[in-house]
Amino acid sequence: MSTTFDSLQDLLWDDPESAKPHLESLVSENNADAMCVLAMGYYDGDFGDRDTAKAAELLESAVALGSPKAAHDLGCFKYYGYGFESGFRDVARAVELIESGVSSGHVPSMVFLAALLESGDEVNADLDRAIELYRLAASQGDAEAKDALSRLEK
Repeated sequence: MSTTFDSLQDLLWDDPESAKPHLESLVSENNADAMCVLAMGYYDGDFGDRDTAKAAELLESAVALGSPKAAHDLGCFKYYGYGFESGFRDVARAVELIESGVSSGHVPSMVFLAALLESGDEVNADLDRAIELYRLAASQGDAEAKDALSRLEK
C-alpha cells in the first residue's frame, strides 16, 4: 500500500475507520505524512468526536520531523484557532510555522504568508515581500498567487 500523502489522504476519505489503524502504524514509524493525515482526521472528527488536542500533538510531531505540510497546517490552526481550546491561538507562533513552510519551499505557505503581509492583518504589512512570495508561488504554478499578482501589479 502506498504511503504518499495523497494516497493516505484518499484512504482516510474513503474509509476513516479502516484507515485509522494503518495511519497509526505509520505514525509509530515516524511517518510525517501519516501524522498530517491522521491529525486532520482527528480535527475533522472522522473517528467520532473531534479531538483537536490529538490533532495538534500529531502536527507538532510532524513539524519536529521537518514536515513543511505540518508546519503549514499547524500554522493555519494557530493563526485562526477555530475549534481549538481557549489560548491555543498564537499569531506569532503561526507566522513562525508558516515561515518554516516558506523556507522549505511549501507553496501554500508562500501564498498564506503573502496574503497576511499584503493585508497587514495582525502582522506588519510588507507589500514588497508579499509580492516576492506571490511571484515565487506563481512561478511554481499557483493560480491564487497569479491572480494576486495580476491584481497588485495593475
